[in-house]
This record gives sequence, structure tokens and C-alpha cells, in this order.
Amino acid sequence: GVKSRYLGEKKAKKKVIKMTDKTRFAFDWEASEDTSVDFNPLYTDRHQAQLLFGRGLRAGIDMREQKKGSTYVEQMEAVRARQEEDMDIDSDEEQAQAQRDAAAAAREEQEKAIEQAYASRAKASEDKNMRLPGKHWSDKKVEEMSIRDWRIFREDFKIATRGGKVPNPMRAWTESSLPQEILDAVKEKGYKKPSPIQMQCIPLGLMNRDVVGVAQTGSGKTAAFVLPMLVYISKQDPITPANAGEGPLSLVLAPTRELANQIFEESQAFCKHMKMRVFAL
Repeated sequence: GVKSRYLGEKKAKKKVIKMTDKTRFAFDWEASEDTSVDFNPLYTDRHQAQLLFGRGLRAGIDMREQKKGSTYVEQMEAVRARQEEDMDIDSDEEQAQAQRDAAAAAREEQEKAIEQAYASRAKASEDKNMRLPGKHWSDKKVEEMSIRDWRIFREDFKIATRGGKVPNPMRAWTESSLPQEILDAVKEKGYKKPSPIQMQCIPLGLMNRDVVGVAQTGSGKTAAFVLPMLVYISKQDPITPANAGEGPLSLVLAPTRELANQIFEESQAFCKHMKMRVFAL
């Protein structure tokens, strides 16, 4: 008409089918292709969901209606009633005797298990490394400590180590191999017991081992590396004018000025007993 003459007609574009669309697998399927009925006849009678329009029931299932039509409880009560009727009154004594015999057998098995546990404990106590705790590690000497005692000791003080051939920690200052001068300085400082970081790091430092220790602030990390350092210095030749140019016998690096002053004050308290000098730069 006039519209198509002056405005032109919209020609439908020809749909171009790509080669990938020709070989693409079609996932669309029809209801007639459903073969679930062939494998399970339950699918022939499908349950239709009942929404119940906001009555607050789960998945459209009315539990009250199901309970009304269920006779499971009544059937169970009837079965129990029949069982009670069928039981003979004379069998009560036999059942009681059977229960007593079963209890006696259970007691005998329990006594045998206790005897076996005591026997295995006595056998394990012959091995020092597998010795069961007859007394606490604090009541034992260092020579009497077993592997199990050292493991419990580390667990008590929350000491965790990683690495090869880690020596046992020291339990007290008197059990350490520190010289008497350092022990006097420790006593003067008022350190009654070593802290967990000192228990493990001082034996490692005395062995000249590389140590990376992690502990909380105020746990005694400074003394943990200063004391082994002083023991190492005491074994070196004293500084003379001939070897003074070689530098100090030990050097400690600190990230802050406050920490450097803290290490200096702590070291100075121990060095005066060892007749050593310490400086902070």
C-alpha cells in the first residue's frame, strides 16, 4: 500500500546457520522421551505437590492428616500387649537367673581385663623409654627421666621444637651446665626458675647451634641467648693490644634503640660477674 510505497517494507533477515550450530548437541527433550517409567513403575503415579496456600506446612505435606491415617502406634501397642500375654509367669525366675549369670560373666571378663592391664604395665615398666609413670617428672632425677617424661615436660611448659637432634631442655638452673659465675648472677637477678624459652634455647646455645626462638614479650628471650654467648666468650682468648684490631668477641644486632638498651642492661648485669665489658652503640 501507500505505507510500504513511501516508507518501504521491512524484509526479514535470512538466518544464517553457523557450522558450529549444525553439529551442536541439542539438550532440549520432550516429555515423550522420558524413559524413567520403564525402569521404575513408581514414576507412573507421580505425586503432585500441594502448596496449601500459606498454612505453614513443609513441602506441602500436612503431618496432622498423615498422623490421623497412621495406625503404627496402635499396632505396636497391640503387639506388645500380645507379647506380655504370651509370657509365662513361671519364666520370670529363669530370666532373673540368666541375668545374674550374665552379670557374673561380665564381672569375670572385667577382672581379666584389669589383670591383663596390670601385666602389660609391669612389662612396659622394664623398658626405660616406655616406662609408665610411677611418679611425676618433678620427683625424678635427670638420669631417671624417660622419653615419655620429657614429652610430658614439654607439653606442661608448651615447648614445641622443630629440627634434628634437639637436646632435652633444662628443668632448673642447677641442672644446666652454666658456670658458677653465671649461676651467681642469675641468683642475684632473682631468676628462681628458667622460663620455657630459656629451658630449651640455653642448651641449644651451649651446643653452638643456630636457633630461632619465638616467645612472648617479657618471657626472658634476652637471657636465653646472652648466657650461652657469655659461655662462648669465656672460652676465647682475652683481648690484648695485639688482637684488639680483630674486633669484639660477640656482636648483637637489635632493630630498635629501646631494645638495644634493654639488651645492654641485661648483659651488663651478667658481664660484671664474668669480668667482661659490654657496650651499646
